Amino acid sequence: MRLTNRSLLLVRLKAPYVAWANKYPPKQHQEIKSPQEIQGETSAYLVEVDDRDVDGSIALRSAWREIFENELDGWHSDPAAWPKPRTFTLFQEWFDVEFISAVRDQGRDEIEGETWVIGDPGE
Repeated sequence: MRLTNRSLLLVRLKAPYVAWANKYPPKQHQEIKSPQEIQGETSAYLVEVDDRDVDGSIALRSAWREIFENELDGWHSDPAAWPKPRTFTLFQEWFDVEFISAVRDQGRDEIEGETWVIGDPGE
């Protein structure tokens, strides 16, 4: 097991996101009807470790815009349909965030990943 040089932000959808999502056709045949149906839906975002960041507020302040756009794009890829303006206050109304300070990798293989552009119609 290896301790990584990352912390984790767990992001859960709240009722205002669900209300917005229900106004637009889903991107990949998803359906969201109510917050109760998505209680287990959580996205995880690895963020840089900062020893001063005991509650995740520093990480969240630097990552919230990209997380917000990623979560919106995950449902509907047309930025014209996304809420405006997207403020930190609005982000907090739409998402619950939990901070995990220590992330351990129990896998034997190296972590692999892809880079993509939010809003890329080729996804």
